[in-house]
Amino acid sequence: DVDKDGALEIVTVGRLSKNSLNTGQLCLWHFKDNALSLAGRVELDLANVTNANSVFASDLDNNGDIEIIVGGYSDNLNNSKGQLTIWRWDGQAFSLKANEKWQLVPEIYAKTIAGAVQGNTIVNNVKAADLDGDGSKEIVSGGFAFNGQKVYAQLKLWRWYGNVVTMLDSQEWATDYLTEVKSISLNDVDNDGKTEVVTSGITAAEDSFKNSEALHDRGQLKVWGFNGTSLILEQGAEWTFDEGACAWNVGNGDVDKDGVLEIITVGCTARGSLCDPDMRIWSISNVNANPNYLPYAVIAGVIVIAATLFALSFCLAKISKNKQKQSKRAPCACSCLGVRRQISYFYRVL
Repeated sequence: DVDKDGALEIVTVGRLSKNSLNTGQLCLWHFKDNALSLAGRVELDLANVTNANSVFASDLDNNGDIEIIVGGYSDNLNNSKGQLTIWRWDGQAFSLKANEKWQLVPEIYAKTIAGAVQGNTIVNNVKAADLDGDGSKEIVSGGFAFNGQKVYAQLKLWRWYGNVVTMLDSQEWATDYLTEVKSISLNDVDNDGKTEVVTSGITAAEDSFKNSEALHDRGQLKVWGFNGTSLILEQGAEWTFDEGACAWNVGNGDVDKDGVLEIITVGCTARGSLCDPDMRIWSISNVNANPNYLPYAVIAGVIVIAATLFALSFCLAKISKNKQKQSKRAPCACSCLGVRRQISYFYRVL
């Protein structure tokens, strides 16, 4: 609800041809009475956005305002810069709040596995979620970056605070000549109570599109954790089918209703001149489907603490009134000790 009118809006990004050149376009839509209406738009060349590949809307810093995150690239494709822009809608127009651009090595570009221009650095997907449980959301961007020899998959973590974007961590990896993050999902896929970063994409040999003897393209899936300072790889898988595979998109859902979220990848496999759809369902081994008892434990803890305070106050009152009656203090002391035992055991359980 970017305009705070009580109804959700739809936010889209795409490509716009302008003066024989490409630029990105950000649009805001209303959906009412089974009809879409355009509420606002902005041409992203205002921020030197050449192409916008992904958009995500969320209140990143819990101040009540919805930020709109756009990922893509700026400048020409043969010197493309990875780009992250943040926008706000004030009810009338979009305003640019942040604009981050980066490269590993400037003024160079990679070629695709078919020999065309791949680019230098590009963001393919952006998402945001609270990964470390501090109440504020982290921004996650995924794509690729070229270092002059290989195309590295790139996964970056950002924080938005005080109208400033700060990079928290960046992970690059290359399994072959080309490795690329195509899509990201953010969810608790191992039932540990923490949100993981799931990436899907491709890894491929150089010129593999034209060389039938080359190692076949492989779909790639990775699961990452965040410890508050850095991303940590927890799980990974690669696969191929027929003459190659790519995982274009990834999502999560409890498809078998066992209490654990599965990972679903959707992409394609190659066979001759054909490109066939490919959907796969994944799960992490040895994950317990136990429900999360933490909220109930917290409530129980509050009750125990309240009971303890009441018992202690009662004991102190009894002691002050019966200083000379030693025999009457023992039951009170035992009662207090019993409560302390309860608290100690409760914390051990937690």
